[in-house]
Amino acid sequence: MSAELAANLVPNNARVINDPAVPEATLVLFTDYQCPYCAHMDAVIQQAKNDYHDQLRIVVRNFPLSMHENSKVAAQAVEAAAEQDALEEISAYIFDNQDDWNGRRAGIAEVFINYAQKLHLDPTKFRADFASQKIKERVENDLQDALELGLEGTPTLVLDGRILAVDPTNYLTLQKPLDQSLAD
Repeated sequence: MSAELAANLVPNNARVINDPAVPEATLVLFTDYQCPYCAHMDAVIQQAKNDYHDQLRIVVRNFPLSMHENSKVAAQAVEAAAEQDALEEISAYIFDNQDDWNGRRAGIAEVFINYAQKLHLDPTKFRADFASQKIKERVENDLQDALELGLEGTPTLVLDGRILAVDPTNYLTLQKPLDQSLAD
């Protein structure tokens, strides 16, 4: 991976869900909120956050796959909630309720607005952010970075510039490379 592409892993405005003062390693998750495997990975990432909170920086990037027609809209909802420091809360809610919105053809924006209200986010701010060009560009920039990095699917985890092969249903498949990286 070239230095230029590696710099695309964690842009200055990246969403960070765990940021210790002096991280010993950085884990980047490229996710698609409509991907069932990403829903499983969410629990694995939360476990890593709990276990390595003072050692591991965890960054979340959007990688809405074209085969998932609602994934960009879901990513925009997550980004809008992140503007109110609720990225993890809405991500979990969206993943937990994938079956409710996954195949919808109409009214998808209202579903996510409803989720934001259930999470007690400021509805006016959420609607404005959700529809904003800034949020749409943020999702698109993450997608373009993922494509430039040559990523092919979700979830993709990159630990200190190295793509990991992780079973999203088995935390131990992430724990082992984390332990190895942190021991170096």
